[in-house]
Amino acid sequence: MPRFSDALIRSALVIGIALVGASPQGARAEPPADGTKPKVLAMAVGNLGQVDPAKMLTPEDERMVLACLEGLTTLDPTTGKAVPAAAESWTTSADGKVWTFKLRSVKWARQFGKTLDVKEDVTAGDFVAAWNRLLDPDTRSPNAHILDCIPDAKVLASESVRGAALDRLANEVVLRVTKDWKTLKGENVIEFLTDDALEARRWMASINDPAVREFLGWKDADTPYQGVKAKKLVEVLRAESKKSVAATAEAKAHLGIDRGYFAKDDKTLVIQVPGLSPWLPALLARGPLVALRASWLETKREGYFRAGAVFCNGPFIAACDLCRAMSGDNDKNLFKLIYHKNPHHWNAASLPIDQVTCYVNEVWDELLRIYEKGDIQWISSSAFLNPDDYARMLASKLPGFKVKDKVKDKEGARKDEGLMKVAGDTFEAPGGGICFVRIRCTPPFDKADVRRALASLIKPDELVKQWQLGLAPTTRRMVQPRVAGAAPTIRLPSFDPSLVRKLYGEKKRLVDDWISIACESSESTIAAAIKKSWETAKLPDEATVDVPEDLRRRIDSGLWHAAIATWHPATDDPLALLAAFTTGNSLGGAMWSNATYDALIKAATDVAGFLAAPDPVLKDVATLKGPIAGASAANLASLETLRQALLAEAESILLEEAVVVPLWTTVDRGIAKSTVRGLPKGERIRSVLDVTPLQSIRIN
Repeated sequence: MPRFSDALIRSALVIGIALVGASPQGARAEPPADGTKPKVLAMAVGNLGQVDPAKMLTPEDERMVLACLEGLTTLDPTTGKAVPAAAESWTTSADGKVWTFKLRSVKWARQFGKTLDVKEDVTAGDFVAAWNRLLDPDTRSPNAHILDCIPDAKVLASESVRGAALDRLANEVVLRVTKDWKTLKGENVIEFLTDDALEARRWMASINDPAVREFLGWKDADTPYQGVKAKKLVEVLRAESKKSVAATAEAKAHLGIDRGYFAKDDKTLVIQVPGLSPWLPALLARGPLVALRASWLETKREGYFRAGAVFCNGPFIAACDLCRAMSGDNDKNLFKLIYHKNPHHWNAASLPIDQVTCYVNEVWDELLRIYEKGDIQWISSSAFLNPDDYARMLASKLPGFKVKDKVKDKEGARKDEGLMKVAGDTFEAPGGGICFVRIRCTPPFDKADVRRALASLIKPDELVKQWQLGLAPTTRRMVQPRVAGAAPTIRLPSFDPSLVRKLYGEKKRLVDDWISIACESSESTIAAAIKKSWETAKLPDEATVDVPEDLRRRIDSGLWHAAIATWHPATDDPLALLAAFTTGNSLGGAMWSNATYDALIKAATDVAGFLAAPDPVLKDVATLKGPIAGASAANLASLETLRQALLAEAESILLEEAVVVPLWTTVDRGIAKSTVRGLPKGERIRSVLDVTPLQSIRIN
């Protein structure tokens, strides 16, 4: 979040579960007041990351956070639109830059056994405190950039860390050249750039200065790096560090107080954004942006999510620790979280479930055994690390499933061919995330035609077949059609081996030694799929695809040409993804820079400002002339039309320049009994959460 966590696809999630609740023995659902039997949902997940809004990592984490903590808005599970939650209403200023949220009267509550500890109302200050914690560098939140739409929040999330990192790099350069500014050996420069601890490429990539660009592009180990160049480099790094430090101090002096976001009074929260932001209510429904009880947070900063400390304002209350769920040796790895309906929630009367018992176990066989016994009704998608595991597990453990027979490949190895037979209790629903190849724009891929050559050899269908067992929908777009502002047509390169052969003939060597396809999971299948495309192009042997053994170091140090990555959007809005590719931003750090693209994103961020003072860089963009002519600062609908046109043109440039190659969209899959209602079986998930919230599930 935003959510690009620029995370490379992982074969497993790191487990670091925060304890929640109080009673070590758990608690049983209390009978409803009318005497009917309580409705209990028993579900299972394969793993959880952090049940902490600032540190959550996965959609499953987010589902569990949003069960007991609530943001200003929530997403309607049927329409995917933002609707009131902790805020009962909101208004926007005429220019769309100031949003004012009015909060409901809802109490903070926590549970000790069968006793509820009820405190004061949720206030606007609770949101301010939670967001300040999210942005605090000491929190080390992977989700801090979710508020990048607020300029000061973006500064706090990035500039303080950047300033310290650049100052450290400057000091390291001085240590290597000494005070006499001696010449560095070329091999020492390369060692500096590939040092995992320094992360030089990461922090210097955003600096558009000739001295820095020359240093980052240094690749000749035999050519000395002159001391005078090192001196200039240090000057630039320290100047940039000072800028970051000053920007951080300025942001801290105002954010949460009188600028960006702040509490006007206990029941009024004001949010200021630089431009038209129709997607903001949906963003505010995300897990990282829930409220936390400010008075408790001050005294329990490091232990807020430990046993006995969690105060809830959501539809459920965490009622027990992560504890042993069952006795017996066979279940020794099984744990559970218990959530009870929150009687103080504003919508408690409409909540269809009285208790949620969530079992956590990484051992799939255990989950399936308990599911077959009928002790759980739903196994969520996080229990299945990839479609291949999902298919194999179901084929061996449940009736009605099979994987087609194995066949021999060219090397004689046996592999699976074909798709799983989907039957029984399974469900699958297309999500909103996207998997794509990110091409690093360093030589030889600093040239768009060379990038297009590589892009034209990447066949999404083949990758989905190899890696996703054919169970993920391929895509030719970065922004999916369901997203507001998605353009109906985008120009894309097609699979064209002749283009590569032509380029290879002109340049004699497409790459120096290899193209590294960086991926932490299924490296061999990814490489095989790409190699198959290269074989189709009939290129000489020296043009190869390689998955190096020291993969992690190459990824961290930037010694790769293409990486497979995933993106889960923070909102159903193209800007959430496209802004990450601007010069110096997280994905733009791949050394790609395009003035027109940057101007489009800047204009889309503040459409009214662009209309008042058009950027000359965009004056000749044909696709914008109509929307510009029809736009008026007094008509928000016309501004939104122009904004969509700006973002559509930006996406076209991103794909035409072959900075990325879209592969497939994410899929939520799992197993559920027919008694479980509310899961999007066969339907597209309608919200950016990529999971169905617990409060929308019903039990027959």
